[in-house]
Amino acid sequence: MRMRAGCGILLLVGILLVLDGSALAAITFNGVKTFKTGDYPESVAVGDFNGDGKADLAVAGTAVTTLRGKGDGTFSAGNPSYFTGSSFFPSLAPGDFNGDAKLDLAVPGFYDNIVSIFINTTKPYPAASIVGAANGPE
Repeated sequence: MRMRAGCGILLLVGILLVLDGSALAAITFNGVKTFKTGDYPESVAVGDFNGDGKADLAVAGTAVTTLRGKGDGTFSAGNPSYFTGSSFFPSLAPGDFNGDAKLDLAVPGFYDNIVSIFINTTKPYPAASIVGAANGPE
């Protein structure tokens, strides 16, 4: 196999990938911003939860906390935290569970074997969109 200069080969679990040199560039971030959530944040979901066209955050841990995005990489503080009786929420998943075009949240309760559905009642509210979701470490 003949390789061009600036290319690399990576062998993972029997899969051969040929990477162009540009794919090996470093990923950088411009500073770190922190925002207060409930205790022990475990999972984050990103979506437009209030319908303003800006990415918001929903954070699960000992509570479910929402942070409204300002559209500039920062989020508003002081949004309500919700509790369902479980003492720990290991993850959460956004989705429109009642067909009203608003992002709701499904949240499992780790210690009491339940799933709580948080129905979004934000008004006014344009069409919802899911940007992404990620779970914390296992």
